[in-house]
Amino acid sequence: MSRLRVFKSRRVLLHDYTPPRLPHREHQIEELRRYFQPVLEEGVNARVHIHGEIGTGKTVLCKKFGRDLEAEAAKTGRRLKYMFVSCGTKTGVDMN
Repeated sequence: MSRLRVFKSRRVLLHDYTPPRLPHREHQIEELRRYFQPVLEEGVNARVHIHGEIGTGKTVLCKKFGRDLEAEAAKTGRRLKYMFVSCGTKTGVDMN
């Protein structure tokens, strides 16, 4: 007898899961991409402060964008590492 599953992968239930796509966040991702373009083109540093209500997707947006930015930099031969700092945790720093 086959076992029925509600989820294809339990990984999506973990607190640190970042989906491959963020529907309805295209505008915010594009805005971040424009802001960080000089990082890729000129090798300068940049940082942003993103704030908003709890549970609105700030963390997942930042983590997804950071990973995408690292991948884009790697394609051009640049070594880039993003750092996510959460003001809502005890340590505050997440070195992904």
